Amino acid sequence: MTLPAILPDWMPWWAQMLLWLAAVVVGIAWVIAPFIVIGLRARLAYATEQLDEVQAQLRMIAQRMPEPISAARYEALRSAMAREAAPDV
Repeated sequence: MTLPAILPDWMPWWAQMLLWLAAVVVGIAWVIAPFIVIGLRARLAYATEQLDEVQAQLRMIAQRMPEPISAARYEALRSAMAREAAPDV
């Protein structure tokens, strides 16, 4: 079997065919890759729009929430609740 001179003569024919098959697969992937990227752009744009909507909804929810209490106010409330719950002795 005579194949191009790129491959050495000592290499078995099945190894040469395997290398050629791998080269063909890589070549096909190289040709198809730009079309795959074009398809991804639309999906990424859609995902970005959805993410923007979710962030806007989270901002609206965060604006409706009350302000968090300070640590001093929390301690005062906690001690007042503890006094109420403590039995009178």
